[in-house]
Amino acid sequence: MRLIILLATLSIATPFIISQVATSFGSAVSERFLERPTDSDDPRYTIPPETATGKALNGDTLTEWVQAQGRLANGYATRVIPLDILYLVFLGFFLGIASTTLVGSST
Repeated sequence: MRLIILLATLSIATPFIISQVATSFGSAVSERFLERPTDSDDPRYTIPPETATGKALNGDTLTEWVQAQGRLANGYATRVIPLDILYLVFLGFFLGIASTTLVGSST
């Protein structure tokens, strides 16, 4: 039971930690531009700049952004994405252990 509570706590807390880490790598990373579409019709995916308008997301603009914003891109790849994976691991273990515990207690 303690393990379930620990995993639930980690699953709840990790997204807050991720958002705090992501904000230190600029607006493009904190807005999670690779994962979230914009509200506009075309283009749906853009790279939000530190200015008013964004560029359509494609191979060329992504390469350009990585070259221009190397520190931000490196932080996204080495800090934010591993934390995302850790969150999925915590959530997966929590759901798996909690569901098997519930099934075991109902029989």
